[in-house]
Amino acid sequence: MPTPQPWAADPLVKIITNTVTQHAMIAKGDHVLAGVSGGPDSVVLVHILSALRDSLHFTLGGAYLNHGLRPAAARHEIELVSALARRLGFELHIGEIGPLSGGGSLEEQLRLQRYSFFNGTAAAHGYTKIAVGHHADDNAEAVLMRFLRGSGLLGLAGIAPVRDNIIRPLIHLRREQVLAFLKRYGVAWAEDASNADQRFVRNRVRHHLLPLLKQHYNPNIVNTLNRVAGVCLEEERHLDLSLQPLLTEAVLSAEADRLELGLAAFNRSPRPVQRRLLRMALDQWQGHIRQLGVKHVD
Repeated sequence: MPTPQPWAADPLVKIITNTVTQHAMIAKGDHVLAGVSGGPDSVVLVHILSALRDSLHFTLGGAYLNHGLRPAAARHEIELVSALARRLGFELHIGEIGPLSGGGSLEEQLRLQRYSFFNGTAAAHGYTKIAVGHHADDNAEAVLMRFLRGSGLLGLAGIAPVRDNIIRPLIHLRREQVLAFLKRYGVAWAEDASNADQRFVRNRVRHHLLPLLKQHYNPNIVNTLNRVAGVCLEEERHLDLSLQPLLTEAVLSAEADRLELGLAAFNRSPRPVQRRLLRMALDQWQGHIRQLGVKHVD
């Protein structure tokens, strides 16, 4: 049986309830699978979702993927998340990472494996939503990294609160709020040593570039980047909705290995619309446009 939850009245629960409502993340009767690594973000995520499941009328499960990179740390994480599942009363699904493809960065390969595991587990066990623990600081890092790569409006829109069946209830929380919650209730969590690994661009942005910008240029840089992301996300969604009829006209056929587009719809559109139509068509066809930049579209 789950233990009593003293954090049910915590201010963070209200913030996340508002986030879930604002973005229509969870509907009555949903089965929510939370990615739980044992890190602070995922631990707070399952604590607060466990407190909300009765009032919002959804069921909760957890998924942990062993990346196989740190066997000793993985054993500790599995023990921690297993105890967490017992204490909070949710089913835990544990998986191990498959062979890496060797294509792309290690970080990207691990991310793809993680979401493949989440989606596979959700499909096999009837989960309708997948909750992950990204928060506002993660979003700021993503916006900054994409800006440095020369991303357009879509990249600057940051991490979407909702995309398909993926939801991010913590997206409006700051990292400091997450850590303060854990401290308030004496909740144990595991530190992922890879978060300090300077081989990963995200860690260099997190530990060096963002602190530099905060100290010397804008003490409110995280909130500023999140505000930029919010504006860009709204504009992205409006433009995509406005161009949907033209996209329907442009896509002549879409098969597993072939996408056919009609030139007539493209030729009467200005270049910025051509870019967006091509990107929208590829996103609709593949289900994603990861690693597709403006230079590729051009």
